[in-house]
Amino acid sequence: MTFEEKLLALRKAFRFLDHRAALMVLVLGNLDKPPTEVFRAAWRLVNVSTSRQPRNDRFGVPPKHVRHYCLRHLIKLALPQYSPTVTFDPKVLEHMRHGHSVIVSIHARTEFAMCAALDQAGLQSAIVTAFDVRPAEMQNYDFAAPPQNILRDRDVFVRALAALRSGRVVVCDADFIVDKGLPSARVCISTAIFEFARRVNATLFFGYTQISDEGDMNCIFRPAPHADSAEEDAHRFIDFAADVQSEITNLTIGDWTRPA
Repeated sequence: MTFEEKLLALRKAFRFLDHRAALMVLVLGNLDKPPTEVFRAAWRLVNVSTSRQPRNDRFGVPPKHVRHYCLRHLIKLALPQYSPTVTFDPKVLEHMRHGHSVIVSIHARTEFAMCAALDQAGLQSAIVTAFDVRPAEMQNYDFAAPPQNILRDRDVFVRALAALRSGRVVVCDADFIVDKGLPSARVCISTAIFEFARRVNATLFFGYTQISDEGDMNCIFRPAPHADSAEEDAHRFIDFAADVQSEITNLTIGDWTRPA
């Protein structure tokens, strides 16, 4: 991509962010700097922005996460060698080396950050998604061993079990939208992935990726507390999600009995 082509692409992409002129000058004037340094400088400018709600927001996703999502893809466009800084507690991940493990999370515009954390710890992963993985999002992370993509199809749990048996950690978002596009739309948590973990005797972990003030993607992993049923697991997960993300409110348990 020539400089002119890159300039036009950035002008188009930056239109959704505040301070876009300043961001353009900052990024284009520092193309010779380390990518992480450029991102952090741009994030300091973007993170204080409160004047406009980012587009393409979804239920429960904080604007901070949406701004970070937009910015890291823009920096990747200008500096292809850029990769987000992903942090985590390695002691928790050590528990995933022994036996089958399933990580349940919630959509937060953080894509493969948790898979990147597992990759950095030397653990292979598989991620369940409703649609095929977008290559641009996968390329945003510097994977040594990219996660296996399991589509949320009729054989999703058959493939997830095969992934567990091959030594991969299965990562799956439990939230889905009921009545999407209607005034009654709301976010629900499905018990399906919790029931799957129980049936295959996998160790259950709750996961969420926070965005720090410095722009790091901090992956939080917690062993799920004891519960007597998949529905109780879902309730415990809702408590966890509310604890790590203050914007989450009114999550309920819904009936996602089969892939849509």
